[in-house]
Amino acid sequence: DYIRITHFQYLPDWARKWYSKSLETRSESYTFISSVPFLLTTLLFINAPNQVLFGASVVSCLADAAASVVGKNFGKHKMTNFGRYPHKSFEGLIVGTLISFFGVIAIFKVYPLPGVNNLIIILCGALSALAFQYVDAFSQKLCDNILNTLIPGLLIWGCILLIPYF
Repeated sequence: DYIRITHFQYLPDWARKWYSKSLETRSESYTFISSVPFLLTTLLFINAPNQVLFGASVVSCLADAAASVVGKNFGKHKMTNFGRYPHKSFEGLIVGTLISFFGVIAIFKVYPLPGVNNLIIILCGALSALAFQYVDAFSQKLCDNILNTLIPGLLIWGCILLIPYF
């Protein structure tokens, strides 16, 4: 992706055609594809417990993708008076929030962690959902593909570290 941004002319013909058709010229030609920040940020959690890595991935991949698909296809109520992105819809935000919440809970149910009770699991899901909402509506300085991985991952890890105190 770095070569695409800095030396587009050196890419083979098939790659130039593919990028020209798949990227929005004005907004995406000079930025990394969304998977790059996600993958780089996910590396921060590679040695974390599975629940942190997978929980952050659920929020940044599934919740963000679902919010985008629902918002673009079914979004009728635009966020004109909420957040920084008036073209986004409340329908997308709600779906992304729900998937964040239930996705993180599902991760803990599929990959149980000794000593984690339902209160901690719900707390992790709720904090991840709130983080998704905030990032999706208000993030401006950093790409949401970085923040939707970083913030929920740190919050989940923080909840896991609180286990001895419950």
